Amino acid sequence: MSRWWSSSMSVGEANKKEGLSRPLLWAWAAFLPLGFLALAFGIAYAVYRADAVQIDGSPWRLLAAVAWLPYTMLAHVVVCYMSLSLRLAPAAAREALIRAATAGTGLLMIPGWPVVVYGRAPAFIAFGCALAVALAGLLALWVRLDRTYRAVDYYLPS
Repeated sequence: MSRWWSSSMSVGEANKKEGLSRPLLWAWAAFLPLGFLALAFGIAYAVYRADAVQIDGSPWRLLAAVAWLPYTMLAHVVVCYMSLSLRLAPAAAREALIRAATAGTGLLMIPGWPVVVYGRAPAFIAFGCALAVALAGLLALWVRLDRTYRAVDYYLPS
């Protein structure tokens, strides 16, 4: 599968080649999370109003329905941080992060629905632990990327 950017292209070069300006990247970083929030509130409202799912004293079922939101938001922050601050990071790393975050969001949404529908507390606890591990892994990746590429990028002119 051929890419329009080479494997040795940096994030800054890829942004320039795509024609992405810094104001556009900042707008993307600021306004896309609002779309994520709107989607999460819509899902929570649909789950709350659905007749098939009874919320009988278990408000944590709604939390399971939108548990993908923190992971997705954090992944978006990491990608935007790479685009704005880590210009020397490989563009392939940003592309891989986007693909992994998309897959991770799906992997958090799919097991969340049985927890929402059946509402078993042990399943919710296991699901919460999986979410915590996913968030910790994403944070560790962010720290690793920052430590690897920020030291060099710090001395470049804006």
